[in-house]
Amino acid sequence: MSHDAWLKRWEEKNIGRHEEDGNPLLKRNYELLGLKEDDTVFIPLCGKSKDIHLFLLKGQKVVGCELSHLAITALFEEIGVEPSITKVDDFKVYRAIDI
Repeated sequence: MSHDAWLKRWEEKNIGRHEEDGNPLLKRNYELLGLKEDDTVFIPLCGKSKDIHLFLLKGQKVVGCELSHLAITALFEEIGVEPSITKVDDFKVYRAIDI
C-alpha cells in the first residue's frame, strides 16, 4: 500500500484492521514473548492498536512508528494522555510516559 493510500484510509476512517480488544493471538501468547517490566517493544505502523495498551499494562515501554498523524492523535486520545510533540528533522515525535 502506498503512503498516500494509507493516509487516505485514515482520513476516510477506513482503517478496518484494528481489532476492538487487541490481537487475540498476542493476548493468548503474550507470555511466550518472555518480556520483563521495563522492556521496550517496537511496533511498526502501530496506528492506534489496542496491543499498545496491553504492553503498557504489563509494564513495557512502547516505541511506535506511524505515518498518519490522525492515527497517532487517536491513540493518545484513546489512552487519555497528552503527548509532548517535538520536531526532529522532517518528523514529529510524540512522547508520553512509557511511549
